[in-house]
Amino acid sequence: MTADREQLAQARIEAALRSQPLHQPPATLAPAVLARIHGLTHTARPRFRLEWLDYALGLFLLALVGMAGWIWRLLPPPAADLITARLRLEALSLIHVFDLGRLWPVLALGLGLGLAVLLISFAESNRPRV
Repeated sequence: MTADREQLAQARIEAALRSQPLHQPPATLAPAVLARIHGLTHTARPRFRLEWLDYALGLFLLALVGMAGWIWRLLPPPAADLITARLRLEALSLIHVFDLGRLWPVLALGLGLGLAVLLISFAESNRPRV
């Protein structure tokens, strides 16, 4: 009985939301916001800063990678060879299943776009501010 009431309430809410007319924002809203942003002084503008949590997460991930390498070196050679062979077999299986031969252009394009975004962000961060 509760599920029926809940479905009925959900249907009424959906009908009410769809029947309400959408209003356009005022035409002066966007220019006023942009004027306010441009009116900020250089010192009042928000600035990107790394906080302690950013450094802590970076160090934590670095420690995880270091521990994984340390544990890998502690494995006896036959076990490491067995795990490496198993990983290679799984990778070959995935290549066969997903037919990655056709995906290389898409992967290359994604890598190129990612590098372009990094270069643009680096260039923008070094550009003098107005």
